[in-house]
This record gives sequence, structure tokens and C-alpha cells, in this order.
Amino acid sequence: MDQPNRSQLIVELLNDEREQVKLLGFELASRDLSAGTTLSAEAANAAIDLLHDPLPSIRVGAARLINRLALPDAMTLLTNTLNMEQDPSVAEALLRGIERWPNENAKESVLKWYKSSTPARAAAANAAWQIADLGLWDTTQHESQIQSVYRSIPDDQLTQSDLRLIAATGTTPDINRLIGLAKQSEYAKQTEAANALAFTPLGVDPLINLASTHPNFAPAAAKAIDRHRLNPNGIRQIALLDWPTTQARTETLIQLCEKLDHEQLTTTIRLTQTDNTINDALAIRLLNRLIAGAQTVSPRSAPGVALLAQLELKNLRPDRALEAISLLPESGLDPDTAHRAHNTSAISHILLGEFDLADQLTQSPQTWFDAIQLQSDTNAQLRIASAIQARSFELSEDQQEMLDTLLDQRHAMTRDEILEKIREILVDALAVDDDEVTPEATLIGDLGAESIDILDITFKLEQEFGFKIAQGELFPEGITQDPEYVQDGKVTAKGLEMLKERGPHFDMASLEADPSVENVRKIFTVDALINFCDQKLQDHLHDHFAATDTRPPLPVMPMSLIVEGMAQTAGILVGHASDFKEKVVLAKVAKATLSKDPTPGCTLRYTATIDRFTDSGASTNGVVDLYDPTTSYQDQTPAQPERIGEINLIFSHLDRNAAGTQYPEENFVFSDSFRTLLRTSGIVDRTERRVHTAHRGVAYKRLILTLNEANALAFRANEYAELMYESEEVDDETKEDAMRLVDETKAFADDIEWSLANNQRMTWHRNEMNRLWGKFKKLYPEDKDFANDYTTWSMRKPTPKLRLKKNYAENYGIQKTKPRWDDLQPVIREFYETE
Repeated sequence: MDQPNRSQLIVELLNDEREQVKLLGFELASRDLSAGTTLSAEAANAAIDLLHDPLPSIRVGAARLINRLALPDAMTLLTNTLNMEQDPSVAEALLRGIERWPNENAKESVLKWYKSSTPARAAAANAAWQIADLGLWDTTQHESQIQSVYRSIPDDQLTQSDLRLIAATGTTPDINRLIGLAKQSEYAKQTEAANALAFTPLGVDPLINLASTHPNFAPAAAKAIDRHRLNPNGIRQIALLDWPTTQARTETLIQLCEKLDHEQLTTTIRLTQTDNTINDALAIRLLNRLIAGAQTVSPRSAPGVALLAQLELKNLRPDRALEAISLLPESGLDPDTAHRAHNTSAISHILLGEFDLADQLTQSPQTWFDAIQLQSDTNAQLRIASAIQARSFELSEDQQEMLDTLLDQRHAMTRDEILEKIREILVDALAVDDDEVTPEATLIGDLGAESIDILDITFKLEQEFGFKIAQGELFPEGITQDPEYVQDGKVTAKGLEMLKERGPHFDMASLEADPSVENVRKIFTVDALINFCDQKLQDHLHDHFAATDTRPPLPVMPMSLIVEGMAQTAGILVGHASDFKEKVVLAKVAKATLSKDPTPGCTLRYTATIDRFTDSGASTNGVVDLYDPTTSYQDQTPAQPERIGEINLIFSHLDRNAAGTQYPEENFVFSDSFRTLLRTSGIVDRTERRVHTAHRGVAYKRLILTLNEANALAFRANEYAELMYESEEVDDETKEDAMRLVDETKAFADDIEWSLANNQRMTWHRNEMNRLWGKFKKLYPEDKDFANDYTTWSMRKPTPKLRLKKNYAENYGIQKTKPRWDDLQPVIREFYETE
């Protein structure tokens, strides 16, 4: 039967004279409502008319149906009917409606039935409690009557509403009765008594005391705090309690803290941090509310944001600390907040290895030692200690002793400890298993390293051990291409001698026994890396010179190296002007002047500009600026650059020489490895795309995965940005941020594609993706799961079994459905395949 006809049937049944037929109508109406069906207005009117039926059973059915229909005037209908009703069974049904819609006009009838000893008393107790919760009972007129009722009820017959009425209207003896019931472990309604106590301010301290010995009372204590003492001290009391489960404690603290304003939240975290009642992870989670979706924060929220930054720093997340500090206003901060933010920022830069930025923020050595104490990694501590040593700090005796102790540790590493560090590096760089990295394992033959992986390994060794590795120092270059060192497929005696001289860390026994060229790679072993690092750690002071009558004890940078620095800077500029197609060489130093010697701790800035550019070469003008950290001002403002030199150079394009001399076609000036270094500095190589025969090695796998990740983000961000532009509810600044994210991600994806096409390697791609994802989540917090899925460890990690497709240019999962998309080609994970 369709709905209109069914409603009509119910109306006919309700209007029938027979009791059983009417009851059948109520039953059908109840079933329809349970099924989600809407009854007609005629059915509702029929039920209203039946509120005055002479039969109690019919009035009960009518009251229940009206209660379920939730009619606009249901409260008035049920209240007026209750005020005239004398039958307990009907009153009980009507009181269920008053429980739902408590109101002033129902008080007398509710009180009448609560005082009765009929079955309606329980429903009246529920309604009375709802009226009490709204504060509608008159203290002098009604509460004494309510008290007389529940005082006459035995403990074991008290309902939950009775217990709550005791809490809401009781005097001190009544509250003590409630406390006594909550303490009785054998009392069946002990938990209900405790929950009832939460409704009176007098129950807060008793519940806290109960919960301090019985964790099951902690939820009731939290309810009491929520209703009567929602402030930092109250929440601290809840945090101090033991709870039945950690999850329940965490969820409750989050719910309570969400009701605090920003200042109260900051005070709460400070209090709980003092006695460690809220751990750092939860404190950070709570304080993140202050910066969620914010471009900047108000001065009132600033203390909490500064505290958040300190906690992030304490947990060795300096990048997140800096992100929080970046949201602080530039002015209006109280002195304490400004000082904490400034100090946190300086330490964060130190932990990130951004020593130059730290120099601009502080000249206090204590800040650097604070960074050391935060850092748990020994090698990171050594890097900071080396940076302190290179600066002209005046250290206290304790600081100098601590510094000397740290630097002495550089010599204290055993070979086994060095092996463990190297093993971690190789497992990460080559995606091999731990047990494959043994001292005798060869990097190329056993572990599958390629030339591009060697660059990555070298970089990671520098980071891990804190020393610099010159080009060709770890693995001598160009041996097999030099006829003086290799003849007839064998390494000559001179070649062996050169390897011994330049590679004392190699075990030459196997190569001397069989000097075949293919055996050269066999000396590149894990043990050779151990020998190299061991020697480098012992020689870390070799660049320091003793003082003489005419020379200070610190070294100075020779002018020849300063000129070389400008030659490198200007040469890259000239090469970039022709997309690195020309072989750019320095032809002449036209001018070089220097007015001051740079010393350790100083920073040099090279600025080159092209003066003239032709097919045959270019001339450049350059200046050298010096940043000396010892010249900062007393107010801690950063040191200002000092112009100390001027260097003008002339470059030649080698292939366009006037003599017509022919050189190899390969660009040996801007080689693959050199362009890789440029790429890591953010300079994109736009030379001709190469033809690929295969993709191998961890570096290429990571780039493919990052290309997929960047394109997925760009495509998603573009969809959202287009929706934003169509919306009138989004402000212009947010729209601009959305489109800026699309442009940045699209450009980044394009950079990765060119890197792949030119055998280049990026070492910074993961940090850049994290930055872009951070912007995405700030703009679209509701879609954070999408971002989290792409940034998981399993999604980003290239495994040994992953083999990339050979036909790179032909296997895009191209999706060009929008005109604005231009040449951006989003790819899915099908871009690579697994075995």
C-alpha cells in the first residue's frame, strides 16, 4: 500500500469507535515511524483528539504517538493534558513527553506525580530532574517538597533521576548521603551515585578524592570539573588522576581543553608540563589548535604558539618549531614571549645546520650549547661543536671543557661504531638489507651502487661524520680513461702507485695480484669506507695553524680561493645563460681587489652579473661581501654585509675558439655530476632530454615516486583551486594561496621531470614535498587523509624489487582533460611496476 493510502488507513483506524481497532491504528503508526515514514497531518490531528478519549488505554496511545511525532505544539498539548489527567498510566506516558520538553507550566503536575506512590513516580522523577537541570524549580516553594520525597525512598530504590535530584536540590546532609553511596563498593548504583555528584559543585572535591584511589571514578570527576571548575587548575586535577584507559583520559582532556580560550589553554599546558601530567605529544596536539588554518596569530595567542614551538624543538622537530614561530606577529609580543620565540628560532636553525641564519639571530655561545644539549645524536653534536669552534666566542671554563670533551669524541669511535654508521647510510642509499653490508662487500658488485649513488653516499658521509670530502678524495676519478694508468685492459704500475697514494684506505692486494681493469671496482669495499672515515676523524684539525709573530692562530682564506669562488659563481651564471650547452672556461681575470681577509666563522657572498654576452664568450662583473658574526650589535641585530672585494672576469666558450681547435662533444665543464650538484642547489638543467635505456638505482626510483607524488598533489590542488575561484564565500587571499600552491607544485613536478630526463639527482625533494603538503593541509584540512596517504613511509620507500619502466617517455598515465593544465602530466603509480 502506498504512503497516502496507508496514512488514510491509520486515520480511519484511529477514528473508529472500537478500542481494539484504535489500538491497532496506534501500532501501525508506531511501525511506520520506526521505518522512517512520515505520517500525514490528518493522522496527527486524530491522535490529538484522542488525548481526551474516555478510555485510559487510548489516551496512553495518543500521548505516546504525539511524543514520537514531535509536533510543533507537542509541549503545550502534553502539558495541558497532564494538568488535567488523573490516571497514573496516562500520566506516565504524558510525563515522558515532559521529560523531553520540560517547562514552567508543567512543574505542579510533575511535583504531584513525583510525590505519589503510583507507577508514574519514576517518570515524574525523570521529568523533575530535567526541570531541575534547567533551574526552573523555586527554591523555597518546591525544593523542600522534592527533598521530602527522595528522603523517604530507601537507598536501593533510588533511581538515577532521584540521585541527580539529590545533587541538584539537596542540602549538605543529602549530598553527604550521595557521597556515602558513591563510596559503597557493594552498592549496585555506585557509579550512578558518582555521576550524580558531578551535577553539584559540592561534589567536585569528593569525586576528585574518590578518583585518586579508584580510577573508575575519573570520568565522573571530569564531568564535575567540566560543569563547575573548567579552568587550568581544574583540568590539571583531572590530568593528575589515574584513568581506566589511556584513550579515555586523552579523549577527555582534549574535550575539556577545546572549551578553553587560547590564554587558558596556554596556562593549562604550562601547568601540566611543570609536573609532567600531560606528555609532550598530547600538549603539542592541543596547542596545534592555536595555529590550525592560521596565516598569523594574535598577540593573545602568541604565548601558546611560542610554547608550541618550544615543545616541537624539545622533541627535535626544529622545522615545525620554525613553522609555528613564523605565524607570530611582528609586533605586540610581550618581552617573555618574544625572547622565547627568538631563542627557539636560533636553536632550531642550529639543529637544522643553518648556522648562518643562527648567527644572524644570536651571538650568545650558550644558545649553541643549548642546541647541543637538546640534540641526542653524537654526530650532530659534533657538527655543532665544530661550528662553535670556528666562531670567535668567548667561552666560560665549563663551556670550553664541554667543547673539548665533545671534540675529543671524534677520535673515540671504534671501527665497529663506524661500520654501524656506514651500514645505516648504505641501507638507506642503496635499499639493501642490513646483513648485506659487511666489511668485505663491494659497493658496485655486491651492493649494486652506481655512479649517482656514490654522490649520495659521499654527501651522507659528510652529514653523518661532520667532515668534508673533496672531489676524488674518496674514490679517485678518471683512472680507467687515462692511458698512463691503464694499458691493454690492465692497470699499469704507475696507476697502481697513484691509487696507493691517493687512496690509502684501499686494500690493494687483490688488484696487485690481478691488475685487470674490471678488478678496480673490487677495491671499493665497505672496509675501504671504514678506513677512510677512521682516518678523516683523526685528521679533523689538520687545517689549523699555529700562531707566529706576524700571523694570528686562526687561518685566513687565501685570495686565490676567493677568486676561484667568484669564477665558479660567474661561470655557472654564464653557463646557465645558454642552458649549459656551452663549455664555459675562465679566460682572464680582468680585475681582482681585496680589502680584508676572511677568517673562520665569516660568510662570503658572491654576486656576479653578466656585463657582455656573445657567441664566443662573456664578461662578468662581481663583488664579494663579508658577513662577520663578531660585528653584530648589542641589541642582537644581525651583522651587516661589508663589501671587501671586486672581481671582474672574462669567460670563453671553448667550442667557439678562434683557432678552430676541436674538443670532445661531451660537455666536460658542466658534467653530469656537476649538474647534479647544481640541481641540488635549485638550478634546473634545461638541456636536451636524453634517450633512456633503463632506470636503475635508488636515486631514480625515488625521483619517479616523487614525480608521481608531486603530480598527484598538483592535480588535486588544482581541482580545489578551481572550486574556490567559483565560490563567493572564499576570500581573495585564500584564493591566491590556493593558486600559488598549484603553480609551485606544477613547477616542482616539472623540475623533477627534467631531472629524470637528464640523469640528475635531487637530494631535497622530500623536504620540498613535505613543505607543499603542509600548505595543502593548511588550505584543505578536511582532506588531510589524502596527504597522509601519499607521505607514508611505505608509499615513499623504493624497494629492491621495484623495477622502473624502460620506455620513460611513452609510459605516462596522461590526464589532459583541462585546458589550463598545459604540459603538466599527472601520473599514477602505474608509472612504475613491481615484480
